[in-house]
Amino acid sequence: MSTTVNTIDVLSKLSISENSCSSLSQKEEALKELGLSIIPLSAKATPKRTLREFEEDIRQYDPKATFKSSGICQEEVTALIEELHDKLLYIPYERFKSDLKPLTLELIKHIKNEKYAVGTALRKSNTWVAEHSFQNMSADELPAATFELSRYESTEEPTESFKQAIRDGIKKFVIFDDVIYTGLQMTSHISRCLRGFNRSEEKDLQLIIVVPYVAEAYKRRILVLENRVKLITTDTVIPSISEVIDESSIELLNKIYQKNTYGYQFLVYTDWKVADVKSVPQFLHSGFKLKEGVFRFMRSSEPLFPPYKNRETQELSFEFGSPFENQSKIEFDTKKYLHKDQF
Repeated sequence: MSTTVNTIDVLSKLSISENSCSSLSQKEEALKELGLSIIPLSAKATPKRTLREFEEDIRQYDPKATFKSSGICQEEVTALIEELHDKLLYIPYERFKSDLKPLTLELIKHIKNEKYAVGTALRKSNTWVAEHSFQNMSADELPAATFELSRYESTEEPTESFKQAIRDGIKKFVIFDDVIYTGLQMTSHISRCLRGFNRSEEKDLQLIIVVPYVAEAYKRRILVLENRVKLITTDTVIPSISEVIDESSIELLNKIYQKNTYGYQFLVYTDWKVADVKSVPQFLHSGFKLKEGVFRFMRSSEPLFPPYKNRETQELSFEFGSPFENQSKIEFDTKKYLHKDQF
């Protein structure tokens, strides 16, 4: 029995394959020219405990233990931990990639084949998220240029690369990020870009912010600027501590940690990062120091290293309060990636 091969079909498939390889090569070259990674670094899964795991682990702590000077009973603290664990938002890496894809498609639709520039910064999440977004783009949909994002503590002047992009006729500017909490850094970036817009004679300049997870309060702030700034995000709600636990629980936190900033912090962490203590509570980093040891919300005892950071230069040492010990410290060995508890 013989099989007839259609030569035209074979040549057509070969042509499609060659075009696909050519397109991939063009995309790789374009990303290289922009100074961006072809394949972004991935993040290791660091999930929080399941309900069953939590219930098993919390039993090891003696509910009757009491710290005499404060009168805090360990049963109160474990009940608080349970409440926080229930409200804590954990964002897996795979979910992040899935949530980012439709935002990328929305960005492409909004750009409408116009040239645009993307803000980047060395070893920062902005560049890392952008590189993930570009995985869902063809070579023709990639940015025409990048511009440097200044450190938010630095000069209020727009960077020279941003000014050059305007001189080159680019009218749309995009800043990516993973999560916006209080929005201090993003506000700084936005203010700097708008200042550059106002000083330019060019019209119709627009800033587009692409961030999968944004605090509700910050979403409302962006709406005020919607004629110059467009926000592309998801409907995911980032829980604020003051919104998800009652006043008595916040009072207990203040007794343990002797701080009063919980109304401005968020109960969220991701596979790739626990934000700094301006945005999230200290106990997401260090855990709760109880009589029998430290309770951490993640299953793994290893610290979370953002894949875009230099591990060797990260200092992971946190001072934290405890009803059982006033001066407690938890340290992480950044070279061996091992966990050390020092009490």
